Amino acid sequence: MDALRTLIFAALAAISCGTTAAQTFPVDPQPSSVVKGSVSAASQEELMARLRRWVALTFDRSDVIDMADDKRGTMVLKWSAPLPQSSKWLNAVLTETCVIDIRPNGRYRLQVFSPRISFGFTEAASLFDEMGLANPEAEADMRLVNGLAQRMYGGSLEWPVDEQLDQIVAAYLEQLNSTQQFRNERDRERGRATDEYRTAEHQWRILHDVRNGAESYNTSLVQSLSRALNTSDDF
Repeated sequence: MDALRTLIFAALAAISCGTTAAQTFPVDPQPSSVVKGSVSAASQEELMARLRRWVALTFDRSDVIDMADDKRGTMVLKWSAPLPQSSKWLNAVLTETCVIDIRPNGRYRLQVFSPRISFGFTEAASLFDEMGLANPEAEADMRLVNGLAQRMYGGSLEWPVDEQLDQIVAAYLEQLNSTQQFRNERDRERGRATDEYRTAEHQWRILHDVRNGAESYNTSLVQSLSRALNTSDDF
């Protein structure tokens, strides 16, 4: 089964993120990544038809097409997809803008603009918070994302996928590696890690998984688009 279809866009409709921040990041005029390719023995008209078919079969919503100009051979997509991560109290969603250009000579280009991750809290976590009930796990995960939001992103829960996020993930990995994993040899034999290590691992895992998920989504996007443009609809 196509990984892009089954994994990435199965739940393309935006997920409710609970608490949201007023600040948002505008689309950066410079692409974060550019991929180019070519298709032999195919006209611009045929490639645009294959592109539209790919969109229809890949995405669960037709309104991901923000703009399409068949004459110029350009299509702009705006899409979102849920990101898996290790916290059952958090939601994470990847959002980005893609510009796909098709040329009469069979060349194409995919540009990705402003990939960003939006964090929110599950209904269960919000309910505990509203009722004033103690939930240490949810509170710890909330502190993680809220703390980073305040320190690094001006209070926003929408984070650009860029070098700064890579540095944050690397810093939490360094913290994990410097944390004592076992108190003694007996605990090591039993696989009983310290509370401090399990906390550090959980925090790193949340951040690593969303960053890795964003990269995996775009790898799948490139591969799926290439297959679609190189596959004729003739039968």
